[in-house]
Amino acid sequence: MPGAAVTHATAGLTPSTVLVAQGPVLSEVDIATAVVKRSVTLEGGDGFAVDAARGTVWFTDTADRRMYRIDAATFQVTATVALPAGEGFGGFTEVDPETGAVWVGLGTTVVVHDATGERLGTLRGAGTDMPRAVGFDATMHEAFVVWQDAGDTSQPGSDDDGALTVHRTRDLQEVAKPLVLRGMHAQSGSAAVAVAPGGAVVFVSDPVAGKIDRLERVTSPHVTRNPADRSVAAGTRVSLTAEAEGTPRPTVAWQASTDAGRTWRSVEGATSPTYTFTAAAADNGRRYRAEFTNDAGTAHSAAATLTVTLADATTGGDGSAGPTGSTGGTTAGSGGGSAAAGGSSGSSDASGTSGTPASGGGGSAGATVGGATVGGATVGGAVNEGAVGGGAANATPAGGALASTGAAVAPLAGSAVALTAAGWVLTRRARRQRTER
Repeated sequence: MPGAAVTHATAGLTPSTVLVAQGPVLSEVDIATAVVKRSVTLEGGDGFAVDAARGTVWFTDTADRRMYRIDAATFQVTATVALPAGEGFGGFTEVDPETGAVWVGLGTTVVVHDATGERLGTLRGAGTDMPRAVGFDATMHEAFVVWQDAGDTSQPGSDDDGALTVHRTRDLQEVAKPLVLRGMHAQSGSAAVAVAPGGAVVFVSDPVAGKIDRLERVTSPHVTRNPADRSVAAGTRVSLTAEAEGTPRPTVAWQASTDAGRTWRSVEGATSPTYTFTAAAADNGRRYRAEFTNDAGTAHSAAATLTVTLADATTGGDGSAGPTGSTGGTTAGSGGGSAAAGGSSGSSDASGTSGTPASGGGGSAGATVGGATVGGATVGGAVNEGAVGGGAANATPAGGALASTGAAVAPLAGSAVALTAAGWVLTRRARRQRTER
């Protein structure tokens, strides 16, 4: 292109054009023919940034401390925005493609305006560090600024080291500690920066060393999901899940505590976000948590408490007693007397539901104590006697209440007490045998 030296060039507003600055002259050039299609001459400046999404070009005049907004459709200046007064040269002019905000490096500060030119805020570096490049990540909504030292150790605050800072684009707040870039000064040229989507990897050119550094972002684990408390029966499979974020991806190790969380031990082999195991009686009351670790640190999930319940070995249920006519445990034995209506055998049904007792012959009836029949007596609940002795008809009617049938109440009560006591003896023996096994 004829004329003054090219001071800035970048992709144009259409795929077939490029924008070129030659000092204060901005031109739109056709790529195929190198013909200038349009141009505008400003009062000063030499650098610009394109906001293709909003059809705007921002042209910076550092010397006069102002910025021009150029409309892409008309290629005319539509607004002039004042920049902070002061000394120092410009570092960059860039547009955040997500928000349209304009970031301008001036001396030792970065001045940020929104898409309309309204001032949002100012960032400052350390000592004599100057902002020389900025990159944006739309996924994390962050801006990455490269600062270079002035390179003059005679100046206060100059140490030859630069820095990389990370800021939220919505409020300009730092979201990570500054990373020191050793030997990064401006005497050998300006640095450049490129950000991989997600912001986990950043590339920074080092003009002093003549190389490009690949920087991997490291963030300590942050727990995003905690395991939940569980209550299960012994022998049940249990799954606990915890999750965490971090860079690099954190590893996980499950831990257990038997003293209400005062001390913890690692669970061998439990190194996945979901820990699955079979609950045992000994696990009752234990607490479990996940420990997440990466190069930046360690984080623990909240603790989940496991409650393990046991089935009653005598009744096959949970050992709780219900009223006559309710379902208790399973059948534990059968008797030889007539206990149920119609003279059926003294055994209870498989579900432990007591029937309607009636008179019968040929033997003594048991007492219903929870629904299971033991040796002709139904163990675990309220009295439901059939006949006592050789076929005497002294029955409890349906519903479980003791009817006035002409028989003495005291002997019936005495039989009930004896059978109930026998039931507890059997229960105690069964529990002892189970423990011994």
